[in-house]
Amino acid sequence: MPRPDAFRYKFVCYACDNYNTYMSSNIKKHLYIHLNDKPYECTYCGYKCRDSQTLKVHLKRIHSLG
Repeated sequence: MPRPDAFRYKFVCYACDNYNTYMSSNIKKHLYIHLNDKPYECTYCGYKCRDSQTLKVHLKRIHSLG
């Protein structure tokens, strides 16, 4: 995949070609969008989301935890 800057953009999204990042963790999170994967699940109600921070907000707002 072509990259605008090989040093600054080490990883490129294979699905949309317009997402570039230097960090592998960022590309993994981005790929959840294309894979429709929501790996974080609330143990109280089954709510699913793509990142841990969103789950923390859910627990605080909905279940008054955290």
